[in-house]
Amino acid sequence: MTFRKALVALAAALFLGSIPAMAASHYIYAGATGSATGADWTNAWTDLPSSFVRGDTYYVATGTYGAHVFNTPDNGTYVYIKAATTADHGTSTGWSDTYASGQAVFQATSGILWNIQTGHWDIDGAVGSGAGGQGLKLYDTSTNENEPIIYVINGYSAGNSNPSRMFMVNATSTNNLTFQYDYFHESGKTWMTLNQNNTNVLIERCYFRNVGSGDSTMHSDGISVYATTNINLTIRYNVFENMLGTANTTYIEPQGAGGSGIYVYGNVFFASSSQEFTSQGIFSYTSSDYGSGIRIYNNTAYGLHSYNPGVSGTSSCTDVLVTNNVWQGCSTAPSFPNVTASANIVNTGIVSFVSAALGNFHLLTDTSAGTTLASPYNVDPDGTTRGVSGTWDIGAYQLATAIATPPTTPTGFHVIP
Repeated sequence: MTFRKALVALAAALFLGSIPAMAASHYIYAGATGSATGADWTNAWTDLPSSFVRGDTYYVATGTYGAHVFNTPDNGTYVYIKAATTADHGTSTGWSDTYASGQAVFQATSGILWNIQTGHWDIDGAVGSGAGGQGLKLYDTSTNENEPIIYVINGYSAGNSNPSRMFMVNATSTNNLTFQYDYFHESGKTWMTLNQNNTNVLIERCYFRNVGSGDSTMHSDGISVYATTNINLTIRYNVFENMLGTANTTYIEPQGAGGSGIYVYGNVFFASSSQEFTSQGIFSYTSSDYGSGIRIYNNTAYGLHSYNPGVSGTSSCTDVLVTNNVWQGCSTAPSFPNVTASANIVNTGIVSFVSAALGNFHLLTDTSAGTTLASPYNVDPDGTTRGVSGTWDIGAYQLATAIATPPTTPTGFHVIP
């Protein structure tokens, strides 16, 4: 080989060595009977693997699957877990459209269903609308009181109590979390718990349905927030349907120091069941809990059964503002102890919804004028800018020329530590 040819060969080798390996796809089907290599649908795995390859995609077909620990070391590259659909299922080798005929259901009767111990996981149900039909479903059949669907904790030590959890995010750092387009339902205790100073958390466009066991001994709350610093938590454009059980507290409950910087706007809270109950409404600090810098703006609460369906603070709370919210059809009128409330519609029955019975809380007519607020509070869940027509409507939705359908609910779960 001449010197020139040797240089060309060396350059080619260096170039090829610099190209990263192509991401691969893997296949999971509960009914698979092939060689279980995961290489195609004929030879699919029958459940998710115990370890994953960063950058790869794992397609999951219709079927029933079990509990998993997600502890593949985090190198900054996502692992993608997706519900297989007729339009997006990777290879066609061995594929049948029946593999996308229903949900991929992960369920357990006790213990942690999904224990996520590292960051960068992208879990996508791919399809879904209304309060069901999502490609991926996490379902807890236990009635353990201490059992949120999602448990977000900043680190974990063996000395901590660890009651049964349906969904647990357990990374060494769980700051900067985003939950979007997800469906959380049927939890014994809590839909979500934010713990140990999780900061910069966004929960938006999700559907939360049915928490609590429906009995008189179950003490449930919807979203629990434990914090001692500025949590910077935004809860916006979500639907909360039914807390079931007579010992429930509230849909959103900061506890302990409770943190500062919590922003709740553009959400719908409603009861579709006669068993729905909270003792303290949509948002409440209780006992000696306290917080500051809280904004509860432009939410709609309908048909709630509660001693007080409103918003409650404690004597230690400061700078808690409750503005432009609608309460209608609730069993009692809301009250607002230890918070500053203004421009709310409090159970007067004057707001005209498209169909409260069907859970559509878009407006048929303008409400009385609310207080004009700055961005980001000036946009409703449909993206309609409030007040452009002259009236800043009170409640979750601004009246639009064309009445939009409610946004589709939950398709995936995205963790960004």
